[in-house]
Amino acid sequence: MKSKSALQLVRADSRRLAICLATLLAAEPAHAASATWTGATNALWATNTNWSGPPALVPGSGDTATFNAALGSGGATINLGPGVTIQQLTFDSASAAAYTIGSGGAGAQTLTFNAGGMTMTNTVANNELCNASVVLGTANGDQAYTFTNNSLTKSLTLDGGISSSTAGIKTLTVAGAGPSGIGGALTNGSGTLALVKSDGGVLTLAGANAHTGSTTARKNSTIRSGADNVLSDASTLIVAAGTIDLNDHDDTVGTGGTAIFFYTTNGEFNLTNTVSTGTGTLTLGGNIGVDSDARTTVNLISGKLDLGSATRSVNNPWSSPASTPTGATPWSMSAPCKAVPTTWCPMT
Repeated sequence: MKSKSALQLVRADSRRLAICLATLLAAEPAHAASATWTGATNALWATNTNWSGPPALVPGSGDTATFNAALGSGGATINLGPGVTIQQLTFDSASAAAYTIGSGGAGAQTLTFNAGGMTMTNTVANNELCNASVVLGTANGDQAYTFTNNSLTKSLTLDGGISSSTAGIKTLTVAGAGPSGIGGALTNGSGTLALVKSDGGVLTLAGANAHTGSTTARKNSTIRSGADNVLSDASTLIVAAGTIDLNDHDDTVGTGGTAIFFYTTNGEFNLTNTVSTGTGTLTLGGNIGVDSDARTTVNLISGKLDLGSATRSVNNPWSSPASTPTGATPWSMSAPCKAVPTTWCPMT
């Protein structure tokens, strides 16, 4: 049997251990859990009781916030306060109301993604809107983000503008076959912003975009202009079995570099790369390039092309019609080809 003194020492050591554990736990910062919005109390993102748990904690950096229910007491517009950092935001289920993320008008509040992105599932029965200014990245380095709309009948729209807050190339891929729109401006911020549309569907741009990273339309996907001069002048248009559609608007691309680059990925051939202006005019600020793997792809510029008061070159993998293999259609152009210094300028 232990003596009284020994028992007192054990109890004292136990108390000291408990105090140390309590101190360590107190020093550990609280971490918000992924949660689902109910809006039971008000419209403030930062209110714990607006989120379902367990426990009812506000989602933050590294977490997923899900909106899948009818409107609560806070209404349809979510107030982000001084700003929110999140990893993933998801709109899910036919019960999800038509939410607006960010109050005070387009760009008035900030939603930062440290990874991940935004998803709208194919069951959502309402249009969803993000009015907040979207910031990509909380760490330096190249990073990729994906905003997906899988609803074929309802739109996912970002009207607050998109930029980066850290160095590196931040690539935003707008995925899914559902209609998507970016109404605010795409700008570099502290890094370099690049835009990709993938998975089919149409992405409509309506802001005065100024990013210097590339703008890419992948297989069966369309990037469409919603107004004049929405394609960034400083961005190269990369067409990889997709379509750039000016939709009857005027625009300028490629200042200081390559304006359009026709590209084929994953060894796929016999596809079509299209740039279409409709009744609008596309003014080139640079030259046209054709990737060597796109030699058996139809590369089409259809509509009105302005060479920008300069001599433009076309980097054609085949130097002349005589060198073109049977069945290969390197590129074709229905716009005037005058002043293009190439030995072969086919017309459609």
